[in-house]
Amino acid sequence: MSQENVEIVAGYFEAVDLAASIDALAEDVTFVFHGETRHLAGAETIAGKSAAVAWLADWFSRFDRDYHFEIEESRDWDDHVLVVTTNRGTGRASGVPISRQTAQLMTLRDGKIVRQDFFADRDAAFEAAGLSE
Repeated sequence: MSQENVEIVAGYFEAVDLAASIDALAEDVTFVFHGETRHLAGAETIAGKSAAVAWLADWFSRFDRDYHFEIEESRDWDDHVLVVTTNRGTGRASGVPISRQTAQLMTLRDGKIVRQDFFADRDAAFEAAGLSE
């Protein structure tokens, strides 16, 4: 099951469009933002697939079509996958290129993402997950 979870999460981050990504989300998915990501997200928690999809659509609308995630690292155990990604793209309004590493702790159930915890950096995600280097 663990390898299957890794593949689901990789597909979620590597999808070429929002529609492909949202298929991986469970109806009862919860997004939880930690630390600095709360400010960037404008929320602490988002509950339910429709609210999560609305948030993702708003987030992606801020960038040109070149916005994407590159998976730098992943670790899996039980029903969790921790992913370190680099987000790259160009701001739609500003034209400014961005490149930022973040980390997400994903929880899966029955082949769907039921929780995504967002962290501003790798160390915070590893600490929250109780993982050591």
